[in-house]
Amino acid sequence: MKTGAIKKPAAKKTAAKKSTVKKVAGGDKMPTTSALVTAAIQELKERKGSSAAAIKKFVAQKSGRELTAAFNSTVNKNLAKMMKAGQLISGAPAGRKGAGCFKLAPEEKQRLASNAKAQVKKAAALAAGKAGGKAGGAKKGAGVKKAGVKKVKVAKKAGAQKVKVAKKTGGAVGKKGATGVKGKAKAAGMGAVARKTLGAKKTTGAAKGKGKA
Repeated sequence: MKTGAIKKPAAKKTAAKKSTVKKVAGGDKMPTTSALVTAAIQELKERKGSSAAAIKKFVAQKSGRELTAAFNSTVNKNLAKMMKAGQLISGAPAGRKGAGCFKLAPEEKQRLASNAKAQVKKAAALAAGKAGGKAGGAKKGAGVKKAGVKKVKVAKKAGAQKVKVAKKTGGAVGKKGATGVKGKAKAAGMGAVARKTLGAKKTTGAAKGKGKA
């Protein structure tokens, strides 16, 4: 008898669980459940505190989750944890209206307020630093421009002084040349007068000589 090869049962493939962590707009991570519980109580602003149902509904809307049994259990655990840590207090004593509601403890309110102030100061410091950097760059640019203007003015003054010196030198040379020409003209005139005088003397002498003869 021929016996076929025994086939092993195919192993079931297990799909890797994908991370279900959601991100809000801008790529930031979703706030924790505790942070969302705090935000719910702050935004609902109930005088006697916010009910667990209202808190769960708010957290579900902000986190994009459904009101499943697992989700309700997670929120309940966070509420109990925050009550134990002193972050939350009951809306009213047991047996009174608001006993099942939750309010922020006074200490938690002060902590949140101080954190908000610190964030505002930090943002203001960052804005001032950026403004200071821009102003410093503008001042440097203005300084460079002023230095360039000063250099141009100095160069213009130096050029003007050179032109004045050249004009003065040219005027002096012109005056000297004119004086030399005038001197030569005077000398030439005096020479001509002397020649005429000598010629006249010679003529007179010759006439006298003839008269004596």
